[in-house]
Amino acid sequence: MPAFGSPKRPVGRVNQESPQPYAVLCAAEFVTSSLSSAPSCCKAGLGTFALSLKEYGQGILGDVQDFQALLFMGEALMHEKEFKRSEMYFRKALQSKKHLTKAKNLKGDTEVKPKQLMSDCDIKFKIHQCLVEQQSYKDAVSILESILARHRSLKVNMALGRLYKMLGNERSAITAYREVLKGSPLALEAAFGLLSLGVKISEVQSLVMAGGAGTSHSEWLGVHSLIKGYGQLNSSEPGLAAQTLASLEDNGPLRCCSSLISTVGEALYLTGDYGAARSALERAHALDPQSHKGMDMLAHLYALEKREKECEQLAQKLMAINPNTVEAWIATSQSLVIAKNYKQALGFAQKALMLNPCHQETLILKGTILMEVKKFQDAITHFREAIQPPCPRFAAYNGLVMCYIELRRMREAAAMASSACKVLGHSTRALTLYGMVLLKDPMAGNAGKQKAKSLLMKALDQDPSYLPAAQHLAELHESNSDYEAAIEVLKKASEHRSMSSVHQTLADLLIKIHKEDEAVEHYTKALSLDPMNMGAMEGLQRMEQGNTDTGDPSYEELPESEIEADLEDVDRDMACYFHFAKMSSGKRPEHQAPPEVYYNEDEAMKYSTKQVLPFSHLLVLKGRMQWILLVLCSTRMMEIQVQMSERAIELLSLPEDETCLILDLGCGSGLSGQCLDDQGHLWVGMDISLPMLRVSQEREVEGDLLLGDMGQGVPLRPAMFDGAVSISALQWLCNADKTSHSPPKRLFKFFSSLFACLSRGSRAVFQFYPENSSQIELVTQQAMKAGFTGGLVVDYPNSTKAKKIYLVLMTGGGQKLPKALGVPDAVEEQHARFVRKRERAKEIRGKPVKKSRDWILEKKERRRRQGKEVCVDSSYTGRKRSGRF
Repeated sequence: MPAFGSPKRPVGRVNQESPQPYAVLCAAEFVTSSLSSAPSCCKAGLGTFALSLKEYGQGILGDVQDFQALLFMGEALMHEKEFKRSEMYFRKALQSKKHLTKAKNLKGDTEVKPKQLMSDCDIKFKIHQCLVEQQSYKDAVSILESILARHRSLKVNMALGRLYKMLGNERSAITAYREVLKGSPLALEAAFGLLSLGVKISEVQSLVMAGGAGTSHSEWLGVHSLIKGYGQLNSSEPGLAAQTLASLEDNGPLRCCSSLISTVGEALYLTGDYGAARSALERAHALDPQSHKGMDMLAHLYALEKREKECEQLAQKLMAINPNTVEAWIATSQSLVIAKNYKQALGFAQKALMLNPCHQETLILKGTILMEVKKFQDAITHFREAIQPPCPRFAAYNGLVMCYIELRRMREAAAMASSACKVLGHSTRALTLYGMVLLKDPMAGNAGKQKAKSLLMKALDQDPSYLPAAQHLAELHESNSDYEAAIEVLKKASEHRSMSSVHQTLADLLIKIHKEDEAVEHYTKALSLDPMNMGAMEGLQRMEQGNTDTGDPSYEELPESEIEADLEDVDRDMACYFHFAKMSSGKRPEHQAPPEVYYNEDEAMKYSTKQVLPFSHLLVLKGRMQWILLVLCSTRMMEIQVQMSERAIELLSLPEDETCLILDLGCGSGLSGQCLDDQGHLWVGMDISLPMLRVSQEREVEGDLLLGDMGQGVPLRPAMFDGAVSISALQWLCNADKTSHSPPKRLFKFFSSLFACLSRGSRAVFQFYPENSSQIELVTQQAMKAGFTGGLVVDYPNSTKAKKIYLVLMTGGGQKLPKALGVPDAVEEQHARFVRKRERAKEIRGKPVKKSRDWILEKKERRRRQGKEVCVDSSYTGRKRSGRF
């Protein structure tokens, strides 16, 4: 088809009187003939000349030539990716075409007839392409919908199907894809589009057959198996889809089809078999490096394995091929997620979402990044969009559940996990997710734990190699102190798949049952699999420190006065707690071993006797090879703990002449419970050490006893208790005994579950030994985050030995913090005996009592000798002032 007709030379008066129009006409003939043969990249400049000739004078270019000049200009600008200008010229060409169709007498003599020019349908399709490139999807749909249905070609219907699907108009998308299959039964993209929109496999297969696809050709290509595999992939059966599509890859002409292999990788990815999925996707990428299909999932797999270099290389390749694809931006975002640059990663994920607002992998990626930056509500919105049918994703359900757990919305988390089990066909991962939620829910109780146990065991029956299920089941056994069962579960799981975290957990459990040799073996395996496993390193170091020289000074090298003061001072705060720890290993007790290990049978015996033992413990410091005898008086420890318990009960401010139900956290041998019994209250004790609870039973205490870990929450019903006390237990939660332990999370879980167990207006009092100010800040911050009010009450803050720290928490507003002892106006009558005892002890030593008149006068005299200004002594010196104004 000729692009332009050849205009004839004008004769007569025009040629004789005005030679300028003839020259212009010759120029127009040269430009128009050049446009027909020029490449697309050069048509823009020539088109500009042609359009300027059109504006120079009417009648020089014919109507057909004007129309074709506009078309050439639009195509040239589209080639140069100037889509906005290209759209403008195509729209002008469309208007010009309407004029050509209606006009009876066309200007200019041409051999090209209007019917031979580009059709309106093709022009509108080009306008649609420009609008899609500008991401004006709704306008693109409108321009295509303006084409009458009977005039729509296959490519128009296919484009409409893609746009309808992208915009969420599923019914119109199905109609468009059906029209494509009627005209081209082997249009697999349309068939796959119908399957992704929830159309049944049999219906799509019937459409393919009804369209006239040859049976022999379809069987040879495996079309029906392809449709079946894609249908299973989009109907929450990715495992069956992987098997169906893999059979096509193994037997048939499609064994080297990169698209098929990448689809197999996607199916394996959705089943959770990430190792096989990565192999399949890498193979597909090697066969066709220019294809973007499945590369978003491959980038996510690299991110899960922290393979930053491979992810960056993949992102660079995809960006070099085509920067306007979702996969390229996802790969770039994943590489930044590995580097923990979440701000830029979020921006790139948003760009990917702008290219395709319904892309599930993009929604999950953005939701995951929002979780990392603690924007859980925004993450929930994106995860909810990603679980839309017909192809819900486990990653979206998992993200939703984790967000609800972080927001302490446990009921919604359990409901979402249950929905995941139903939608995903009770798969292994869904069952494990549901069981994990029930384990984390402090309100689920024993029934919830039993249900979680059955779900996890069912998951392991389906897939014995699935480690998360084994780890959660082992955690459940460990919380019940059934260490043998936990070890058996992890050993079976490690036979199928070996991981560093599994061996480390196994070693931790073996230490608890005193199998140190096997523990060392598993710690070694854990470090061989992951040399940076800090938990395994710390475990080995703890074991080595128990058998090697700790480098501590011997007993003889310690100052004698310090030892005598520690053992003789009546107000020494838990002499065993610090002095014995310093002499034995140079560490605090919580740094030596987990509480359930530290408080073993030997330690519990110190609380089981009321006799004064002459020598209750014998230490061997192997570095010095000296026997050291250390006198630890068990009755002294019990006496001090009783005093602290009485002070904690006093701080509870319980109503007089009323019997209250109190929760004793870290009850140990039941000394605090006996104080509560003496005051006529009921109590329930909770402790992690079984030997200490046995001592409580030997004492025949009145309260009920519960074996449990405070860090896993208080598993008791809401608003059950009128108060809570805890003596020397809270500091254990500030130490991580396992790699899975996070002190802030364990503290928050403990305080949030305790807040639920207490009635409104009640108090909880904790006496604890913080290691430093950071621990105090951590504890108070998590308590306030859980909903408590209150603060610290420090008794005798100026004393190095009688100083006690109490954390007083209140569930109701408007309560004042109790006054501390040992500060002005803080000493009450009921503690006069305790204060007088301290005063007498200091008077015996010849020192004036702190804050007394003699103490003040002595201090003022010392400052005068130093040359400092001091107030004049008077009768009011050292006199107590009233607290009233």
